[in-house]
Amino acid sequence: MSTQETTTSFPLVQPGALGLRRPLLLSGALSSLVYVANVVVGGLLTPGYSHVRNAVSELTQAGAPYAVALGVPYVVSGLLLAAFGVAVCLESYRTSRRVFTGGFLIGLFAAQAVLLGTVFPMDPLGAPPTFPGTMHLVLVGVSVPLIVSAILLIGFGLDRTVPRWRHFRLYSMVTVLLMFAGGVLTPISSAGDVAILGVAERITQVAYLTWFTLFSIQAYRLGGIGSDARPAELMIDSHHEGRTGDRHAPGVGPMDRVTSRLLWAGLVAAVWHTTVVLVGAMATPGYSHIGQHVSTLYQSGAPNGPWIAALFAVYNLLTLAFGVGVFRLVSNRGGVRQRIGQAGGVALVLTAIAGFMDDVFSRIPQLRPLPRPLKSSSEHGSDVPVRPRS
Repeated sequence: MSTQETTTSFPLVQPGALGLRRPLLLSGALSSLVYVANVVVGGLLTPGYSHVRNAVSELTQAGAPYAVALGVPYVVSGLLLAAFGVAVCLESYRTSRRVFTGGFLIGLFAAQAVLLGTVFPMDPLGAPPTFPGTMHLVLVGVSVPLIVSAILLIGFGLDRTVPRWRHFRLYSMVTVLLMFAGGVLTPISSAGDVAILGVAERITQVAYLTWFTLFSIQAYRLGGIGSDARPAELMIDSHHEGRTGDRHAPGVGPMDRVTSRLLWAGLVAAVWHTTVVLVGAMATPGYSHIGQHVSTLYQSGAPNGPWIAALFAVYNLLTLAFGVGVFRLVSNRGGVRQRIGQAGGVALVLTAIAGFMDDVFSRIPQLRPLPRPLKSSSEHGSDVPVRPRS
């Protein structure tokens, strides 16, 4: 066989080839605009509301003065985002599995966002937990892996030969890192006396809402989504005749089965964590999802601390596997994208190891005694419950 092997030539599916209307691609940006406007207006209308101290969900929580009125724009925003998810799926269902799956996850995220603002409102801080309020917490926990997975799948699935998508993979990774930064601030604000829950939440939201907006506008301007793959039935070359798969950017091989399974561990870890917290809370007398840290469930002296700590150890093992998967995924990317991705994978592994040591060996001693009632932090200008001072 000659050294210059020929590759079967098939034309790439061009952006917009599926005949999708451009206005549908713009619905992602419109969704973000409606959501931000609703939050700003709701903060102005709700007495005593602070964008620094209060969560967005408090605008539509049970008993809020404008819960119904503010819930309507949330529904509109969710429907627009769902339409954008459908648009992404229609643009990529024959060309890129990654982008298609990302669009599907955007649709699921939009559905849970509608439920959060309407059917399952947040319980007021300090109030007894209700079923809608508990479901609100569950959906919030599920939303994180949904949106992170969607951003990364689309970021790694877009065709980098299209100039406007060339740096979108790097931007998607930066977006996820910013979301994690907001997530890190949340427990810090809850555990201490610094009422910055609103700031922490808005860092996360601004990150992914900006990503939605830029992705939507770019796709609208291109008239479609340039993907990283040809139709599955046409992806055959002379080197792997009879084998189908994705066509990746130069220097990037297909994802192996081990890496794929390790990445799935991230989604399993999120579901596992949410389940353990809910079950542990029901088994721990006096525990409150609103006023107490998760570590309270397995602290020294907690009634079911040992087995809850063991379940959290499983969660940390899953997180470790996910970190290894992220590291393997970007190990052959090259350049700054590889360094950022590997840093993220290492950070996940170190976080899992630290969490495992905390669960199994430390069993944090009496951070917050369970029987003691919480007191209001009204002297700090907020109704957020704080830990009683010793």
